[in-house]
Amino acid sequence: MSVRTTPNGFKLDTSGQRVVVDPVTRIEGHMRCVEDALGIQIPENANSIRNIMQLTLQVHDHLVHFYHLHALDWVNPVNALKADPKATSESQMVSPHHPKSSPGYFRDIQNRLKRFVESGQLGPFKNGYWSNPA
Repeated sequence: MSVRTTPNGFKLDTSGQRVVVDPVTRIEGHMRCVEDALGIQIPENANSIRNIMQLTLQVHDHLVHFYHLHALDWVNPVNALKADPKATSESQMVSPHHPKSSPGYFRDIQNRLKRFVESGQLGPFKNGYWSNPA
């Protein structure tokens, strides 16, 4: 067995023993290999907290991916210019979570969107839609 010491005082076994480090992914999933290598057994509560954190990250990742990266291929915000503010208000009035659901509120949003479209600064909203001829 060949053992050498690193500059910071750790002893390394360099006898050729194979150490598997997996999975190494863009998501922090490689702690198992570090714990196994160091012989650490984590408590079940710590593992549960890790799992909750990982699943929360997964939910967050799905929301970010869909609404910020993928939805622009499916949603054409310019179509909101054709919407009926009164009908939109009526459909939102059934929910107590939309206290500003008046026709005037949605007309104001429509006017803001119209100014944005007319400014020519659509950027990522410009061309990824089903209605695009390309």
